[in-house]
Amino acid sequence: MVKKLYDRYSQNTINGKSNKARNWVYSESPLNENQVRIHLEGTYTVAGRVYTPKRNITLNKEVVTLKELDHIIRFAHISYGLYMGEHLPKGNIVINTKNGGKYTLESHKELQKNRENVEINTDDIKNVTFELVKSVNDIEQV
Repeated sequence: MVKKLYDRYSQNTINGKSNKARNWVYSESPLNENQVRIHLEGTYTVAGRVYTPKRNITLNKEVVTLKELDHIIRFAHISYGLYMGEHLPKGNIVINTKNGGKYTLESHKELQKNRENVEINTDDIKNVTFELVKSVNDIEQV
């Protein structure tokens, strides 16, 4: 299952969108008026060591599907080791909106098919939070 998730989310394109200039991993370049920068805030614990990756995603201000956003967010996490090794990570990735809503992504499995076409305006996203744990002693469970 780890390889399946890695193969899916390590691709740098989805539905015509691509990771130009590493905008899906981290950017400090000035935003254009039609862009939004979404900060990823949280911890990634590997074998008992806690890391706080510095990640953000720069996207155009537009309506995207949850499938596209899920892919882009997990792509950013793969650059920090998500889905590498033999065991699945535990924990959730949460997309928080400015109106208090949220969308939760379970790190140990793919986005559910019935949620893929949910539309989200990127300008309405407040941030993305996460608390992911990966241990060499974890048992892969799905």
